[in-house]
Amino acid sequence: MTIDRDDIPAAELDPREEIEVHPKGNLILQVGGKSLYRRVRRLIVQSDNIGNFGSRWAAAVARSEREGLFSRRRILHLPNDDANMMLVLMWLSHPWHMGKVPKQLSFRQLLAMTSLCEKYDMNLQVSPFIRRWIVPHQSKLLVPGREQWLNIAYQFGLERHYITLASHLMMNCRADKEGDLLVPGRHEKLADHIPEEALVEIRRRRIQALAAFFNVVYIYVEAMENEDTCQAKLPLSPHEEIQAVLKNERTMCTHTNHGELVRYLKSHGYWPPITQAHTVPMSVNEVFQCLIATPSIRFRPVHNKSLQSAEAPSSKDTPPRDIAVDIHYYCDVGKVLAFQLNEVKGKLEMPITRDTTDAMRVNAETSGLQAEIQKEGILPSVPNDEQRR
Repeated sequence: MTIDRDDIPAAELDPREEIEVHPKGNLILQVGGKSLYRRVRRLIVQSDNIGNFGSRWAAAVARSEREGLFSRRRILHLPNDDANMMLVLMWLSHPWHMGKVPKQLSFRQLLAMTSLCEKYDMNLQVSPFIRRWIVPHQSKLLVPGREQWLNIAYQFGLERHYITLASHLMMNCRADKEGDLLVPGRHEKLADHIPEEALVEIRRRRIQALAAFFNVVYIYVEAMENEDTCQAKLPLSPHEEIQAVLKNERTMCTHTNHGELVRYLKSHGYWPPITQAHTVPMSVNEVFQCLIATPSIRFRPVHNKSLQSAEAPSSKDTPPRDIAVDIHYYCDVGKVLAFQLNEVKGKLEMPITRDTTDAMRVNAETSGLQAEIQKEGILPSVPNDEQRR
């Protein structure tokens, strides 16, 4: 994972490898050494005190071994944990060390702390500091390289953060040849950065969004094939010859829009119709922008040009002043599709399940952020269409 250069500097901690956390320590936590966490520390703690942190710590202490044949101390190896953040966690868990806790953490450090809180159920212990650690980073919520903020949002119950970022990924992730989602603007696989359950829901909602957009377009194409979709307000006439001419004009208008639309879709690879939305490599947002950019079609009337056109069926477009001449203004397939596609976009389902929402609300209670989640100071504003649930 690549973090931008403007990240907050890593907090500087006690450089010693062995640190006595508890004066009556009888348990050594030997932390780090594998995977991402190569720094190793030996933290001397009190086993009864650590075991009282909860069932997960009690189970971990039970796995400890005697340090040596005649040693009174036991040792617990935690090679897959971050040694620096474990030190901070131990300081937070022992009140007399509270003054040593850093007021800010870098993004990497915050991710490591989040992992420890999830693994050992330690939200309560970090609650005095979690808000001040989160606030400096929240303005970069949608910056490439911050996709793992989903982990942070989930663990500490930042529901709106989660919805904002998950929705951003749903709308802006491309897919590679294997169908794996890519980080927006990069060639890194999204699966390497976020939890599997979040990835599944983002992928599912992405496919649904693509299918919904294509469905709007293909249904309209089919409608033009089955009937005249011309919206011009043509006059009634008792003369069959004139009626035939007017009907022919409606048909010509429909065929012109149909032909231009199909040609435009074909030029972008969306015709013949896409039947498997998951095979589309472009992002939802790219597909949406392409479809609403369908060129305007101006069919020129062939009958009396002084006739008025129909009123707009539901478009917010303002017709030109020479509306009496441009009676086919509202037949324009580009305008019709833009209106319908924007309507569908506003109703897209957010990529979050009820179980995830419920779990985050529980986490917000344990992290002490339940009262904070509605405050603008800790949460960025969310676009209206992303607040829909």
